[in-house]
Amino acid sequence: MPILISLFSAFLTLSASSAEASSPIRLKTSDGKSLVAQYERVSGAKTGVVLVHQEGRDQSDWTRMAARLKDSGVISVRPDLRGHGVNVKGKPPELTEDDFKLMTHEVRAAAAYLAKMGATEVVCIGASVGANLCLRAAASDLGIHSVVMLSPGMNIKGVTTVDALARYTDRPLLLVASEEDKIAARTAAVLEERANTAVHFELLSQAGRGTKMLNRDGGLEGLVVSWVLGTFNLQAGESSLLKGTLSNPGSVETTGTKLGE
Repeated sequence: MPILISLFSAFLTLSASSAEASSPIRLKTSDGKSLVAQYERVSGAKTGVVLVHQEGRDQSDWTRMAARLKDSGVISVRPDLRGHGVNVKGKPPELTEDDFKLMTHEVRAAAAYLAKMGATEVVCIGASVGANLCLRAAASDLGIHSVVMLSPGMNIKGVTTVDALARYTDRPLLLVASEEDKIAARTAAVLEERANTAVHFELLSQAGRGTKMLNRDGGLEGLVVSWVLGTFNLQAGESSLLKGTLSNPGSVETTGTKLGE
């Protein structure tokens, strides 16, 4: 009987710990919205990641990446953007370009939440319009220390990038696109050329678009985690500038070639 009690107590402790590790939260934006997000908690973590989904999707696209980051000692917040996911009651609304432009508010709110939870380095990772939102949010928020853009566009739903890039300085930028996604590949090439900062462009082959690339390319997930941890080196030999104080995920293999090679 004492053994059974001990096992039951251990189970309850483990269940409570798991519940604490991943939980829904509400983000209060500066324009007065209260939006639901998912928070992955890691005790003592100093690196945090905002994961921003693409248009018409929701935060669940990032479930696997959030788990991988947590295993690497990184906390994360993945918001459902306004008009998406559990923030929608009933029929989904018809979102305008103005609605999408306002979504930078929840990106900045998520970054602020991570800082409140103890993160001293915050990375924003986005897919498609989420990638554009990350760059625009970081352009006006120095609390975002690095940006990862999966399948960016020049203008997605009214959310533009080239003008934001001019204000995004002194911080590293990772661009990822698949070569058959011609708009994203061309956009990434332009952003790489015009960036006045440390930048790396990873061009993949037959990997799809947005978060689909994480499933279709075996090396991409490891590359992104390495970038977040600060263990990825840029082609020129420079560090990605993040303070890589967490554990090294090991060697990272990527596929594809840079555009123009």
